[in-house]
Amino acid sequence: MLERLPALRLSPEALLADVGCGTGAIGLTLATRTPGLNVVLTDLSPAAAELARENAVRLGLQDRARVLVGSYLEPLLEAGLQDRLAVIVCNPPYVRPNEISMLEPEVLAEPRVAVESPEADGMTGYRVIAAGLGAFPNVRLLAFEVGFAQEEDVADMFRPLGRVEILPDLAGIERVVIAHVG
Repeated sequence: MLERLPALRLSPEALLADVGCGTGAIGLTLATRTPGLNVVLTDLSPAAAELARENAVRLGLQDRARVLVGSYLEPLLEAGLQDRLAVIVCNPPYVRPNEISMLEPEVLAEPRVAVESPEADGMTGYRVIAAGLGAFPNVRLLAFEVGFAQEEDVADMFRPLGRVEILPDLAGIERVVIAHVG
């Protein structure tokens, strides 16, 4: 994302949303490393949202980072931000329920709602975002972390929007799907 954001030439009013932000690591890192980038972070958990808010203050980003509580895109709509949203990043709960027992201990230490998808295929978060995009007319770029062997299904979901990239993580596992809208 750090390589792709400058090419967008976002206006000062434009927002990047870190949907399901947890403690804000992704959105706040992007704001820290991208001068002038304004971010809005959303999470279903009030406790996680509070940690994201505290992290924004610690990083001196309180003027460029806003934290909202709610599910997926709902808090963005409730706050009236639909016309300002240009970029969505999301690491949704994508672990399939039958894979939970195979996770590493550090992943199992996370709140289960942040890790496990409620649907057997692990695709709930992607479906919710894809279904809600019509309310956000100015979104130009979306980026998702995906689970093992989910990359093609997620890419296929967003291909109608434009060009899609699938990128590997440091271990060589195809782990990121980026959709360029338009």
